[in-house]
Amino acid sequence: MQQVLNRGAQRPGWPVRGVVMMALAGGLAGCGGGDGGSSDEARYGVGGTLSGLASGGSVVVQLNGANTVTLTANGSFVFGGTLATGTAYVVAIKTQPSGQACTVAHGSGTLAGRAVNDVAVTCADTPAATGKLPDTGITASQCYAVASDALVSCTSAAAKALNPAQDGMTGRDVTSSSNADGKLGFSYTKIAADGSTLPASATTWDCVKDNITGLMWEVKTADGGLRDVNKTYTHYTSTTEAQFWNGSAYVPPTQAQIDAATNTVGYVAAVNAAGLCGKTDWRLPTVDELQGLVDYGVDYTTDKPMIDETYFPNTAVSGDTWGWGGYWASSPVVGSPDSAWYVNFGYGDVYGNDRGNTGHVRLVR
Repeated sequence: MQQVLNRGAQRPGWPVRGVVMMALAGGLAGCGGGDGGSSDEARYGVGGTLSGLASGGSVVVQLNGANTVTLTANGSFVFGGTLATGTAYVVAIKTQPSGQACTVAHGSGTLAGRAVNDVAVTCADTPAATGKLPDTGITASQCYAVASDALVSCTSAAAKALNPAQDGMTGRDVTSSSNADGKLGFSYTKIAADGSTLPASATTWDCVKDNITGLMWEVKTADGGLRDVNKTYTHYTSTTEAQFWNGSAYVPPTQAQIDAATNTVGYVAAVNAAGLCGKTDWRLPTVDELQGLVDYGVDYTTDKPMIDETYFPNTAVSGDTWGWGGYWASSPVVGSPDSAWYVNFGYGDVYGNDRGNTGHVRLVR
């Protein structure tokens, strides 16, 4: 038997077909006739384009969790090898470049009779972390005295007698208490849709930079669009962890559930594809980052959002599964893969929440 393998060009635009040809001594008639038989399986490549990678940097991209390629220059790329038509594919970042964060768009699907060449890997510089934390928003009139639960002046003898280092007596809320760029010790800068800096008096802005932490935050809208305040999301993130309740047990969610527009991962992808404020490295915040926005000086009984509304309008205090103003964090609850941490801007609480519940999202970079 003679086997001949005919391979087309090794690039996404060309299929690869394996053809087996058999020739038997004595001719086909000696075997009682027949057409000799053949197998013909179409196989295709997966690739795309890298942009935004800094000079001298490198990023490792992987296909279906195993096949990797290290990219060191912007431009087109192709994974080695091919996949049979009908095969599902998922492209993800395995190793981020130093000082940058890369995201993947159009990175999942199923091969359907053609090569995939529209995977988009986009890299952007990560904000420099300051190592600093914001203050809490507690004012100079929100301290406690001995044997009382009533709030008193933080400069009073009664408050100092209880504890001379209460929250309202220390920190930026006391030492840098100007309201020119945010309430008391908070310090923010408004950012335009194109990423440019705006004055505090601006009436339209899309993002806010925290001048203390160096983080940039998404600002929600009330226009029914992609970033509308009333939209909520599930929070499935892994096809290998039991995060989805199927009615009788927790099981791993499907990739379709993870990538859905109504799930946090799908929302992050959509915002990055839109290039909010000129950036494509938006992500879900950690629970500590998200709690840093809470203004604990706001009286929760007023039903006002516990955040500086001058810079963060359209912040929800209801509308999630529980009827509260809860926002998802990226931080998982250790030992409970079905849950992740959640920050409530209606009450200022931080707690674990089932990933199948719906919650609000505010992205950060």
